[in-house]
This record gives sequence, structure tokens and C-alpha cells, in this order.
Amino acid sequence: MIEKGIIGFLLYLLLAAGICQAVWKRRKEQEAWIVLCTLLAVLTKEMSQATLFSTGFAEMMCFILLAFLQPIPKDYIQKEKSSCVFLVPLLALLTYTIGTTLKIVSIQNEEWSKKCFEALENDKLEKAEYYIEQTSHQVPYLIERGIFYTDCYCKTKEYHFAEKAEHFLRQAKEQMPQDIQIAFLQAYLWLQSGNLSKAYNTLKTLTETYPKNSLYLWTFGKILRQTGCEEKSLQATAEAIRYTPRLLTMLCIQNERDTVYANKLTQRLISMNVNKDFTPADYARYGYIMHKLGKTEQAIPALRKAITELPNLVTPWGLLQEKKKYRLLLLGAFQTNDAASNPIPEISKMTEHQLLYSAYKAKFEGWYGCELKGHF
Repeated sequence: MIEKGIIGFLLYLLLAAGICQAVWKRRKEQEAWIVLCTLLAVLTKEMSQATLFSTGFAEMMCFILLAFLQPIPKDYIQKEKSSCVFLVPLLALLTYTIGTTLKIVSIQNEEWSKKCFEALENDKLEKAEYYIEQTSHQVPYLIERGIFYTDCYCKTKEYHFAEKAEHFLRQAKEQMPQDIQIAFLQAYLWLQSGNLSKAYNTLKTLTETYPKNSLYLWTFGKILRQTGCEEKSLQATAEAIRYTPRLLTMLCIQNERDTVYANKLTQRLISMNVNKDFTPADYARYGYIMHKLGKTEQAIPALRKAITELPNLVTPWGLLQEKKKYRLLLLGAFQTNDAASNPIPEISKMTEHQLLYSAYKAKFEGWYGCELKGHF
């Protein structure tokens, strides 16, 4: 229910009701209305640019404003001091101490993890393994251990790395079964280590549960191709590209040696039809695919329709050579229009690493409060 947002919505609804009640009780005081208007302004801003919970100062100011709404009885009399007067400060001190200790441990874990993957990039496997083993056995670091040992196996093909990766990912899944990406990481490990039956079963379940997830469809297409199911592989790969057209920029597609398979995939993509239920984003994706395949007669009308219905889509403007509007949306209104001093950055080619991390990075940071590191 938390994942669906029901509990969170109810909590914020109760908070809003409490604020309104406090303001109504103090409606004759100008300060109460100032606080309410300020909070409404912050709420309006958050609807377009949500930065409140990532900005400590803004959070503190909101808490101070809420504190102003707390009523102070006019007949308040200072009571004699008793032992209970020290209870709240002691509880606050204890909470601060525990929180600070946990924060220090988290910072140390992040440092060890960062050093690990830096060492791995420099092919210092022994040092990297020492660093990752210093991290705690909390879920985010179990996941990063799994990613690390998967990286090691892909680099060295030494099977003991695959066994360690499977062990840590299994532990992470047992502790956090709600994180479905752990199942994908397991399937990816099995795919790399040759255990195609396990990888097939896991990804089949994932694609059936999440039929529009390009990461699962793309990887499932690779497994289907390796197991000889070419037609199903083409279907899964085409669906993955349909939902994430930038997959067409992947080197493994551009350098496809099996020209028969590549031609079949191209024909399947070209045969896609515009649906009357298409959203502007659907038109933009369809136009991007047709543009990359050289079918400009289909691409241009779709891209035009996308930006007509949703002008803030960025990529269609670039594909239509509307450079001024493309620059405005990409770089912002306060960036110079001088192309020489501030050129438009080139769109990088999609990689499997980007495909995974674009889908998982934000969720990982939101769930576990730390940065997702490592790559395949």
C-alpha cells in the first residue's frame, strides 16, 4: 500500500487537515494566514519542481512555519521544575546520538563502496574485493556486492565470483522481496554464467508481469535468441525498442553481424502502425524509430503531432531540426544561444548499463538512501 501511495497520501491529507484546523482556530491572527500562504506557495512549486525533501534548509523552514501554528495558552504558567523536565532533552539527545551513529556508518559504507568500484575500474580486483567486504550486510550493500561480483565474473569468467554474486543477491532478495530489480540482477547473472533455464524462467515472469519494461524485454530477447527462439526474440526486442527507442543507438545493434536477424528486426519495426489511442509520447517514440530507420515520410508527421499535443517534448524538436526550440528546452532559457560557446551536447549511445540504471537508480536512492554504483 505504501508503494501505491495510499498510506502516504492519507498521512499528507491528515497533515493538511491539521494545518487548516490550526489556521482556522487562529484566523484572527495575521501570522497564521502568512504561514498558510507560504506553505501553499511551496506546495504549488513542488507540483512542478519537487526539491523540498532534498533541500535541508527548505525542510527546516517548513518545520519552523508549522511550529508557529502551535497554540500557546494565554493562561500558561511556569510550573515547578521536576525530574520530568529532563525527559524530553534526554530523548532528543538519544535520538540525535543514534541518528548520528547510523549516519556515520552509512557514510563509511558509501566510502568503502565508492573505493571498491573505483578500484574495479582500474582492474585492481583484490583491492576492490577488500573494500566491498568492509561494507555492512544491509540490503543496498548486499545488492552492490552482487553487482560487484557479477562485474568480476564478466571480467574474469572465474566461476567463484558468480557464486558469490548469487549468494549476496539471494540474501538481498530474502531481506527485501519487494525490490523486483533484484530478481532481474539474478537473471542477468544467470544469463552471463550460462544458466539459461533459470534466467529464462525469471525473465519470462518479469516480462509477463511488466510487459512494457524495456530492460526486461531486451534481456529476455537475448535469452530467446540464444535458445534458438528467433521469432519470439524478434518480438521481445522490437517491443523493447518500441518503449525505449534509444536502444537503436546501442553498438550491439549497429554492429550486428547477423544481417538476416538485423533485417528481420528492421522490418518488424517498420511494420509498426500508428494507433488511434497513441499519446504524444507514443507518437514521439514512433517518430524517433522511423527517423532512425530512414523512414522520414512516417517520422515527420508523427513527430509533428507529438509536439503539437505536447510542446515540451525535447527530442522531436531536435529530429525536426528546430534547433532554437531544441536548445531552449534542452539547456533552458538562461543559457546563451551562442552555439560556439555553449554547444548542444551530443546524445550518447545507449548501453545496457544505462538501460538498467535509468530504471533503477532513482528507485534505489529513494528506497535505500544511498547511490547505486557499479556497472556491467
